[in-house]
Amino acid sequence: MAGDRPRQLRLTGDEDPVWRLWRALPEFWRGPVIGPGIQGWENITENIDYKLNLTGLPELIQAEMAWMAHWQATDGTRASVLALSQLANVLRRAIRDDHLFPPSIRQMDWETASALQTWFYTTRWGRFPSKGVRARLRVVFGFARTALIAACHDGYWWELDYWHPRCDPRIPLSEREPMAHYGCSPTLITHRWLREAVKWCLGTMLEAGTLRWTTVSQERLRCLHRFDRWLQVAFDNPLDVLGDPAAAAGQAAAFRRWDADPANRSDHTKQRRIVAKVAARQLNDDVRAVGELFEFMAANSGEARRVLGSLAEPWVRVTATHAASWFRQVSRIPHERLLDDEHYVDDQALGQITAALPLLGLSKDRQMPIIRSDGETVTATGMNDPQAMRMILLQILTARRSSEIRLCDFDCLSAPLIAPSRPPRARRSPVPATPKAKSTSHPTPSSSTPKSWRSSKNSSAGSANGSPMSGRRSCSSSCWATGPASSPTHRGPTTGGCASSAIWCGSPTARDASSNSAIPTGSGTPS
Repeated sequence: MAGDRPRQLRLTGDEDPVWRLWRALPEFWRGPVIGPGIQGWENITENIDYKLNLTGLPELIQAEMAWMAHWQATDGTRASVLALSQLANVLRRAIRDDHLFPPSIRQMDWETASALQTWFYTTRWGRFPSKGVRARLRVVFGFARTALIAACHDGYWWELDYWHPRCDPRIPLSEREPMAHYGCSPTLITHRWLREAVKWCLGTMLEAGTLRWTTVSQERLRCLHRFDRWLQVAFDNPLDVLGDPAAAAGQAAAFRRWDADPANRSDHTKQRRIVAKVAARQLNDDVRAVGELFEFMAANSGEARRVLGSLAEPWVRVTATHAASWFRQVSRIPHERLLDDEHYVDDQALGQITAALPLLGLSKDRQMPIIRSDGETVTATGMNDPQAMRMILLQILTARRSSEIRLCDFDCLSAPLIAPSRPPRARRSPVPATPKAKSTSHPTPSSSTPKSWRSSKNSSAGSANGSPMSGRRSCSSSCWATGPASSPTHRGPTTGGCASSAIWCGSPTARDASSNSAIPTGSGTPS
């Protein structure tokens, strides 16, 4: 076994962190041959009978590749055994031919690995590797290598050049983080003195709970990246932005004018559609991000030298006056009422939406007739997206935003709570008594109250009294009871959404029959 072979002794203080990770691996995952003895190997690897052979590689690289394969298995994805085996073959050939390569996977980025792969294919087979072969190896240098770098890092997580919660569990996340599966890279900021300060500021604010991961990764880092690009075009010496406090107001105004140009906001290295107009709220976000950075550095100037070292020297000149000058460029946006004729769905539009809603969940091999806005009936092919269908349906029933629907619990439409049983009591009727009708086995509703009106009345009861949760429960009890979900042969959805929204997954006949009772009718639904 790998643990039995002699190994060079190292001082504890100088030991590479990867050996700590290697010792924590299960015995059969330590190599040099990984596969035999691992329970469920056929469910872990890409190929059932393929083993990962790391024999002949440097011991440090063996430990790193073994840990990466184990991390992929525990992460929930299949271990990239084929890609790791090919990388091992490339490195063994490089050792035989004295071809130089980095001594560690952590020091080998994707460009270096791709160049090694190209050299291997051209020297052995006289051709370049195909796109599929490159893509297979690219997976190894994605999440697995990022997780390895994060696991071997003993400092603060924000000191790294790439942040991803999936690869680094030290990144604090809220209970329901919408963008927890997204990463970001502070290396987009080219000025090192600015990049290290941004990493320290955003990391501290995230750990303190001032900001959330979604705000940091999807907003603040992008705002400060635009500030970094502005420094390149606005100054011969970008450090002048940290100079005279009296010039800070003019610099902030100049940045806002530059930022208001849609062509300046888009990164020219990426092909993206340029918007026609930049909203005032977007400009405020960029200016506010810079102001908060200046405010943070001015308030922590004493600690900056300990954290940033020599890179803290340019920030010594930053004062609270700089931050105040930038904050003054944040314009006041008057409150506008969004609920108007333009942002409101009337009864006609709601009917068209609900009539075509089953088309989203219909499979692509089926068709259904729909009525277009001009009144013409056409046959449309299903889109095979039941998750989008359920989300839109929940928006109609609950009048919630799409971001709120995405964060709903799985069983969000639960049945109403059953009140404790009480002895029946007589209720005084407000109308004169009518002649006693012939008794039946089931109670019948009053003829003066249409059933459809009572259904919509019950479904909107929660919205009327201001309780969204009670409105959802009323929808559950009054709307879903008559749909195909109550059929003993109906099967609910297996992924996403909620079990109650399975009313749209039944047969077209049942769907049409239940559409009137399932969709509440009213004066309109906010968009």
